[in-house]
Amino acid sequence: MNRNFVKISILFASFSLIGCEKKPSVDVGLPQKTGKGNRLKLPELPNPAGKAVLEELGVGELKVPRNVLESKANPVANGEKKETKYERPKKWIDEKELPYEFWEVQFVGNRPVGYLHQRVGPSLVGSAGIFRIDVDTYRRVKIDSKVFDQRLNVMTIEEVDGGLRTIEAVLKQGDDVTRIDGNVILESLRLQIQKNGIASGKEIPWEANMGGPFADIQSLRGDPLEPGKKRSFSWLDPLTGDVLKMEFKAGQHIQTPLLDGVQHRLLEVKSRASVGERGVESTLWVNDVGEVLKSYNADLDIRSFRCDRSLAESIRDGGLCESIKDYSLSLANPIENYETREKIRYKLQIEDVLQSSANFPSRTNQVAERRSSLSLQLTVFPMNEKSSLPDGVTPELKIDEAFSKPSPVIQSDDSYIKKIAKEFVADTTPDRTKLEKLRLGVYHWLKNKTPFSPRMASAAEAARTQSGDCTEHAMLMAAVVRALGVPARVAGGLVYNGNSEKPAMVYHAWTEVYGRDRWVSVDASIEASRTNATYIKFVDSALSDQNPYVVMLPVLSSLKEMKILIDDSSENSN
Repeated sequence: MNRNFVKISILFASFSLIGCEKKPSVDVGLPQKTGKGNRLKLPELPNPAGKAVLEELGVGELKVPRNVLESKANPVANGEKKETKYERPKKWIDEKELPYEFWEVQFVGNRPVGYLHQRVGPSLVGSAGIFRIDVDTYRRVKIDSKVFDQRLNVMTIEEVDGGLRTIEAVLKQGDDVTRIDGNVILESLRLQIQKNGIASGKEIPWEANMGGPFADIQSLRGDPLEPGKKRSFSWLDPLTGDVLKMEFKAGQHIQTPLLDGVQHRLLEVKSRASVGERGVESTLWVNDVGEVLKSYNADLDIRSFRCDRSLAESIRDGGLCESIKDYSLSLANPIENYETREKIRYKLQIEDVLQSSANFPSRTNQVAERRSSLSLQLTVFPMNEKSSLPDGVTPELKIDEAFSKPSPVIQSDDSYIKKIAKEFVADTTPDRTKLEKLRLGVYHWLKNKTPFSPRMASAAEAARTQSGDCTEHAMLMAAVVRALGVPARVAGGLVYNGNSEKPAMVYHAWTEVYGRDRWVSVDASIEASRTNATYIKFVDSALSDQNPYVVMLPVLSSLKEMKILIDDSSENSN
């Protein structure tokens, strides 16, 4: 079960059909850096289905879910091309398949710009044969030289044959919010529409053969098209309340590459969604059970591919991080003697600490204590590899094997990373431990120390470009440590910016290395061997999948609801 990409083009950018004078262009969802000695410049017209995409994203061997590829090859039909009258299939998905979900990622060229997540499950309030369908999408677009983050959420309650009962849809584009709520009652669809707080109502006749927002899914999966056949039907655009026309025209089976770069035999289908004379056309590549595994919208130059969850979430989180403008948190007063203090106690006031995305773990070199439903006390200690475990920190004796294994973004098995790791530890400077040799090796290797950017390169990319901010230092440090068989993880949080005119805590990432039955904080982005007591950790991770933003998004998304106070009492000073 999949969706026709052109449908989401309309749901996500429906102004292309309802009279918007200028067509939106799609901007890059993740920031890109170019220039000599910096990250690789992307080609203008790459093959979006090849290895270049995977390498740019730091993805190794990405596999398309096999269940959507296992289908029987049908012979090509050469008979008369006949248009079939649309009737909703009696059953387009079996209850045994529920819950069913899939993820897609969207590209302009080889640049990721958005994602889609769809889930089908039984309705919690309905009887047997009543389904709930949820779609969550994110895309970054540019309209009149302004960049907007678009978020679309659609929920429907439907019968097993696709008969619509209830619909809810919310589109957020910049500061604009459009919401539609509707119910099918007898032979009419009654809608309530709110746009930026202004409400209106709408009632349209609803015929038995009309489909909801996912009628294309139900049509293709419930009754797969055969080569040479045509089909047309009516469906509901949830953001306008208009009934539009969808047309499918099946071609022949062809060999086409998917995101893993492998050729697959899929049916090529031309689709057109329209209202009056205006329409949006797309090309779909569909398997024999009606799954759309790849699509292309020529008007927007967007390609969409099936992918796994972690890759889609990396696109989502990268875009969300880029949309957050504040990477720092102002303090009322500077932190005196912060580089030499043996501990610093912080009071964190959070609007809703229970709902905060930050974990604030009591481990490594900090102790977290909840004081109320809205506040936490954190005591943070400086650390180097000779430091003892601070009182109040629980030892972590069981180490997950993920901390030692290579991952799509920490490629400790990469031949180049293995090579430079050996070179780092071969340093003959007296009195340097192996860990310190690795840390300073990474510090000096990344010669181009760039300003902070939400875009996170993988360890392998950072090693080759010798460029990056704190995140690239942290991931490369974790990679060279793992390359030598030692567990390592990446931490994300805040650190004090003592060089700023105004006192502030700023986003920072660093590495933690396991040794002597404890974790040690290591920062390869600075020359100093000790992390001071201003390193407040929100989260740490093995980064075992393609999504490195799990150590960034919880920090950035919490800043707007947080206030930090410094306890400068005498017991907290040197």
